[in-house]
Amino acid sequence: MTRLTIRNSDGSVSQPTHSTFEKVFNKLAEYEDLGKTPEELRKILLRYKVLEFNAKIKELESKGFRSGGYDMQTRETAIVKEGDAPHKNEIVGYMDDDLNIRWIK
Repeated sequence: MTRLTIRNSDGSVSQPTHSTFEKVFNKLAEYEDLGKTPEELRKILLRYKVLEFNAKIKELESKGFRSGGYDMQTRETAIVKEGDAPHKNEIVGYMDDDLNIRWIK
């Protein structure tokens, strides 16, 4: 998405050189036509992301993998392959918040 505004470090908003007031008002009208507040749109997006994440986990489970938990520092979910015995699970990859998978084994 090309932004029509710039959010400055102090929280104020300014206009990039490529933007015009007409473009800004047209985009604002598109959002207003949705009939949703920004908070309502964030909630809808979060619900969608949860559904998408759950579907991806279900797909991984069908291939013998499972979630090994979420790491707040790296913002990734470990992908685990079940081991032969309890506590012998092996991390085989990581999935980021955009559901991109980085396999390590």
